[in-house]
Amino acid sequence: LVEKAKKTDLRDVESRRIITFPGTDKEGRPVAIFTEANIHIVELELVVLYFVKTLDEIVNNEYVLVWCVSNSTNQTRPGFPWMLSVYRTLSR
Repeated sequence: LVEKAKKTDLRDVESRRIITFPGTDKEGRPVAIFTEANIHIVELELVVLYFVKTLDEIVNNEYVLVWCVSNSTNQTRPGFPWMLSVYRTLSR
């Protein structure tokens, strides 16, 4: 997946700022904030590749991933089952 992510044009997904890095926590671990609001179900494969490409540089050490979800009833967002499947699919 890392190689595929590096070869795929992800500019559209990147422009939505789905993952941001505000800094580190008190223990010095990088913090990545995942904001679900700008994801649409039709592009979930691209979002997974974006995850892989973006987080590849920090996953060799401990990090914190914060998942921000709104209370919207918008059905175009993937939801928790998708995030759980991504978590189970991707190794450290």
